[in-house]
Amino acid sequence: MQTSASHTAQVMTAVRERIQSLNTSLFSSTPITVEIGNPAQFHPRPESAPPLVTIWVYSIDFDNTGMLVTPDSAQALRLHTLFTAYCVAGATAEESAGTFELRILSHIIRLFMEEPEFGPIRIANALPIGPAADLINSDLMIEARPRSIDIEDTNHIWSTQGDTPQRTSVAYTFSFAIVTPSRPGSEGPPVIQALLEDPLAADPQEVGVRPEMPGPEPEPVVALGVLALQIGTPAAPHLVPEITFTAGGGDQVLSVVAVTEAEEELTLTLEVWDGANGWVDATVRLSDTSLTSLVRASLLDGGLIAPTDITLTDTGVADVLRLSAARTVEPETLSLSRVVITMEAP
Repeated sequence: MQTSASHTAQVMTAVRERIQSLNTSLFSSTPITVEIGNPAQFHPRPESAPPLVTIWVYSIDFDNTGMLVTPDSAQALRLHTLFTAYCVAGATAEESAGTFELRILSHIIRLFMEEPEFGPIRIANALPIGPAADLINSDLMIEARPRSIDIEDTNHIWSTQGDTPQRTSVAYTFSFAIVTPSRPGSEGPPVIQALLEDPLAADPQEVGVRPEMPGPEPEPVVALGVLALQIGTPAAPHLVPEITFTAGGGDQVLSVVAVTEAEEELTLTLEVWDGANGWVDATVRLSDTSLTSLVRASLLDGGLIAPTDITLTDTGVADVLRLSAARTVEPETLSLSRVVITMEAP
């Protein structure tokens, strides 16, 4: 008979216990508290409160390629999770609260970097008959995969937290949590055989946590590049991904550099953040939008970093801007990092 146990909750409880294990090895003198929930539930924090890490499952994705399923057998879930640290003081008198928070997050990253797989976490509520029956004896391992969230998605996530201020966080996806039906369906093939190969792994022979089933052809590999600003000199170049100016100080000259594997003709786009509408096009503020990238191999051989100077119009308004570059043909085949430009109020 099916119980009220939830494999989703068991997965996140296992994640919580892994982070709490840091108290034994690293934070025994100043133990951290680990709670599952969104940051707004724990805001504001009392001055005497111990260090806290919140585990917020902010999004759940259905993944029908994770299992061999029939419509009434079981559902695999990917849990997108945000870890946030709260400290009202450092662990010692010499340490600030902010430094302590960064130290906690760094140890969490190391924990999942060194051991991305953990378990097994049995599915306690699988029915003993029907297509989901094999789940009862499956030693299902869970895998943590790091996620990078851009500033737009970060703002959307934190905008749901009321007056809770945005804090430095790290994001991970955990695969898989399994939901099974409350009654047996029609007979079918076994739902899962644990520890089959993972299609996302580099080595096809590697044992993983994601059982493989035939699916669509993988998307083509996207070429990568870097977009940056040169603030140094030709003899001592210094490339940065962000820069700050004072609004009202006059138009600014941006020394833009793009580095790719092969020379590319690129088009620049400028966006400005609008609280009501998100990122809004502001390319008209650039004096030019054409850019030829530098070849990475030539720079490794001592080639000169020659930036392209482009003028940014100063509107006198405090803004956050985002400078992007893309191929003029088939832009989806090349991904370049962005440059963030902050115009501070005078």
